Amino acid sequence: EEESDDSAVAHEDTSEPAFSGAAINSQAGYRFRYPAGWKVEHIGTAIEVTSSDRRAKVTFGLAPAGDLRSASQKTVSAIQDEYGDVIVTDLDTVSVGGRPARLVQGKATNSDGVRLLFRSVTVGGKNEVFAILTFEAAESEEMSAAIEQIIDTFRQARTGSRSVSAAPMKSSAGSLVSA
Repeated sequence: EEESDDSAVAHEDTSEPAFSGAAINSQAGYRFRYPAGWKVEHIGTAIEVTSSDRRAKVTFGLAPAGDLRSASQKTVSAIQDEYGDVIVTDLDTVSVGGRPARLVQGKATNSDGVRLLFRSVTVGGKNEVFAILTFEAAESEEMSAAIEQIIDTFRQARTGSRSVSAAPMKSSAGSLVSA
């Protein structure tokens, strides 16, 4: 496991004072910020951040191999394979960290029967495609502002040319608990 290297981004100016944490994954080449109190776990090229109440989880990593569209489709297929009652409610082209991205969001049920909101964001990098997966207990029809703000802080941390063939990211959102 890789140690968190907060020093690489700790001096950055941020307009969101509640975002006291910063994570960087030099192996995969990305960084992001997260709220105080969230738990961070480095898993190879992926980093998971979980809210202190365990009702929300955001996973960053490399997307499955392919262009932006196919990586997005493979990531959503992995969600459909792992969760029940998956309903896609929105598909959009967006920009994350100044890079083109595909956003797919919807609802799913985890293995504990908890209804979740999910968001899959695939981001086109310079030489790879990144995936951001979010899961949150579905207490309303919209993701919390904190999740949106975490996604907005995503940046590619370095450039380099290498070939990466990543399997679809697995998220342990099944561990989310209900109140």
